[in-house]
Amino acid sequence: MTEPSVMNSDYLVAFLLVCPGFACSRDPFALGAFEFTRRPDPMPGCENAIAESLEDFGLAPAAFIRVRTYILDATRHEGIRVARLYVREAVSLMAHLSMEAVSVDQLRDAGYTFDLRRSHAQPLRPIDHSPRRPTGFVAKIDEIGHHPDLVLNTLLSVSPDTYGELGQAVRRSTHWSELARHADDSGERLMLRWMCCETLARVGVDEDISPKLLSLLGFPSGKCGEKLPQRERAAIGAVPGYREWRRRLVMLLDKARDMRNSIVHAGFREIELRSKLTSEDWVVLNRAMTLVIPRLQALAFNALELRITSVERMWDDFGTCVLRHREIPLASELEGTIIYTLDQQRSPFDDL
Repeated sequence: MTEPSVMNSDYLVAFLLVCPGFACSRDPFALGAFEFTRRPDPMPGCENAIAESLEDFGLAPAAFIRVRTYILDATRHEGIRVARLYVREAVSLMAHLSMEAVSVDQLRDAGYTFDLRRSHAQPLRPIDHSPRRPTGFVAKIDEIGHHPDLVLNTLLSVSPDTYGELGQAVRRSTHWSELARHADDSGERLMLRWMCCETLARVGVDEDISPKLLSLLGFPSGKCGEKLPQRERAAIGAVPGYREWRRRLVMLLDKARDMRNSIVHAGFREIELRSKLTSEDWVVLNRAMTLVIPRLQALAFNALELRITSVERMWDDFGTCVLRHREIPLASELEGTIIYTLDQQRSPFDDL
């Protein structure tokens, strides 16, 4: 049983992340209100608390890093709860840093708390939380994107209101995409991915976001196309297979929107949705959603860096935001990444 905490204190809360490929030029690595490190803790008792926590969770010592944050003026129970929420958000958003692709997964809730007022370390034990799925991400960093650390650091360490509506939308979008990664039912996964896109794409209540998603996939549509330079649009139109893939994606995104409505309003699950698309189209649709989400979130980070604080203004400045930090032309990405990925044979790695 967890010991009661009746008096408030200040706590250092640390969770352990499995991260064998963590690549960073410095250790510890500061990210907003968080610190990522492999180094042992200097405070007395922390190493023993980690060993006890791993043992209680039935986990063997592994190549993990510690993610630490401070929770001030709280009970220990409240400090753990709040820190867990913050750390999950940090891990989800961390995917947008410009580092090598790296897999990070939370070791359940293994770790420790350190009471700063009493200089006392305690291990985190399984009783401290309700069972939940492990959280984490596989960072798929767009090779053409670069986001200065300043935006993410500020987003994680200041009031959510600092970046206005768009900052809040980024937080929600990364939350939905993280839940989608763990969904077993492909219908639920589709709905969560669509919600992830809606929160950063929809401006009007009844707006169809498909043209915006098409534009991010390299097929400029509607007002988004008008905001791109003529040379970019001409080069995109000349890509082999452009018209055929555009027609197919328009059809698939329309189907995805209809399926989203069936899931939300009629309770459809994977078994009811399978008949709506061929097996091949399911593969292409899931690949398209996997490609569009990081590009949509990257667009939002570029907008935040430009001090844009609303979703509507981000799309008004679509041309500026989508071309920011870009090192290869849109047409080259469309042909060499988007169409190439969509056109591959089905593989065991397809997210179905």
